[in-house]
Amino acid sequence: MSYEDLLADGRLERATSGPQDVEAQLSLARRDIATARELVDTGPDWAYAIAYNGLLQAARGLIFARGYRPLGPHQHLTAIQCLAGEKLDSQLLLRADRMRRRRHRVVYEQAGTVSRADAAAAIATAEEIVGLIEGYLLGPGDSGEPDRTGDDPSGMRA
Repeated sequence: MSYEDLLADGRLERATSGPQDVEAQLSLARRDIATARELVDTGPDWAYAIAYNGLLQAARGLIFARGYRPLGPHQHLTAIQCLAGEKLDSQLLLRADRMRRRRHRVVYEQAGTVSRADAAAAIATAEEIVGLIEGYLLGPGDSGEPDRTGDDPSGMRA
């Protein structure tokens, strides 16, 4: 779905976010992925859930940068659907949505079902998506700071 479709459906609202809001989300994403890596051997369920959370935080940062904020009870799904609006690879989007659904089961329904390999794959998917989002928003060099050399005074790319 496009951002405009999600806006019309009441799942997004227009919002003004500054570069600091976007960077805060990306910082959380990087923190969560680092934490997931630390837990992959001792707590693969939590590593999986935290890797997904990193992906979610980066997606939220992208949504904020685009001038929106998710609304309603299905904000995780909305975030994944916004990634689809960014034209990410369909297989990568499918992996992200599977992570969303599985994370829900792991956290709320049945713990102990994630292997180390599953957690490692989730971390790799989250890293890939976070890297793509950072590339969209920060530009070349990935310094962790917005690229301020362009015409956009916010430092973010459209």
